[in-house]
Amino acid sequence: MMRTMRRFSSLLLLLALPLVAQAKTVPPPPVHATLSASAWTAIPLPAEVLGVSAHNGLLWAYGKDEMIALSADGGSTWYIRHWRPHGEWIFPMAFADPDHAYAFGTGLHSWRSLNGGDFQPWRKTSFGVWSAAINSKEKMLLLGVSDVEAPQRLFAVKAAAHPRSAALLDAKHAAFLLNAHTIAATVDGGQNWQTLTLPAAQRLLSITAQKGQYVAYGEASLKGKQQAPFFKTSTDGQSWTTQIASSLPPLYSCTGTACQGTKGKGWIRFRGTASAAYFSQPTNVLYHRAWAYSNQSVCFLDVHLHCGLSLPQPMPGPASSVSAPAPTAARSKAPHLKPRGEVVKAAGCISCPPPPSEGLIDSIRVEYIVGPHGDVTKEILDFASFKQDAKAVLRTIATWRYHPTLLQNGRAIGIYKTATINYVARHDP
Repeated sequence: MMRTMRRFSSLLLLLALPLVAQAKTVPPPPVHATLSASAWTAIPLPAEVLGVSAHNGLLWAYGKDEMIALSADGGSTWYIRHWRPHGEWIFPMAFADPDHAYAFGTGLHSWRSLNGGDFQPWRKTSFGVWSAAINSKEKMLLLGVSDVEAPQRLFAVKAAAHPRSAALLDAKHAAFLLNAHTIAATVDGGQNWQTLTLPAAQRLLSITAQKGQYVAYGEASLKGKQQAPFFKTSTDGQSWTTQIASSLPPLYSCTGTACQGTKGKGWIRFRGTASAAYFSQPTNVLYHRAWAYSNQSVCFLDVHLHCGLSLPQPMPGPASSVSAPAPTAARSKAPHLKPRGEVVKAAGCISCPPPPSEGLIDSIRVEYIVGPHGDVTKEILDFASFKQDAKAVLRTIATWRYHPTLLQNGRAIGIYKTATINYVARHDP
């Protein structure tokens, strides 16, 4: 079913604000790591990594202290291309071509590189950016939230909480995933938006722009509890064609044109909808934050950045599968997650005081782990535009307490949970 979203043009814009100047800091020396096909290698970058991406055969890692790191050899050597101690937090990045790269961060700041690696402060955005797509003419599709004076811009946040995957065909045609079952698209440069809502049996994972058309990847539940990948394609975002790929294994998290498959044993790289290739990876891991691949290697982001060698393998067959399990970090670090159908007592909150929201400038999303004893053992900031707001929210969530989650055999387990804190307008006295 299609419905129109009007006055949502603020997500698609050509930034035209004054450039922002900042002092340049000499970056740290390159970081070297030895990668393996049998074990993950932690990459000791000088600042905490908040995101990882791949473009044109290169790997990019970015995060706190305005760090942008680049690897041209599949993750073995990382060059710090931008870094400012105690600076902003960078997340996400977008790429127009091999030379033009863009980064967005806290404080509404952005950075641009015109030569594929040297970043300079660029322009201020009007809202915190969660996801971005850009073309060679610097026409952008930015997803995020705005200030309280423009409530129509909050539609994506209220409807999807965390829109991420975005695709831009040209200056007039753009689309993004509003949630796991809805695609939003525009044909007039963002003046009007239409949504396509998929059946509950279809779950969207990623959307990209490839050779003049949108390609959305997802997973469909078939008869007999079997799951199979599907592709949706469109040249305008209005009319869509669906193709079920029942010969492929089930998909999990996707990044661009690649998806996790076979419960974390490997991943699948797609070329449009016509062909696919399968690659192994060190140990089983389902990425719950971000991951990227390049040059027969793969990197994922947990609390730290990990990379490993990734080798071509025969494509596994389809599986009459269970539903995609909750995403986990590496087995050595993640608590046991609840198996489907075995939980007899869920984690009910005992004490969960609300984080401060009065006067927040943006929304904040946090992923956290409730340990077997009901305490919050680890909290991971997923997105926040303003560091001072994020610190207060993390401090509060770290104090939350839950009843233990119990299995049928009486075993207490840890589980992943998420929380999104939306801002509340500050009222003048």
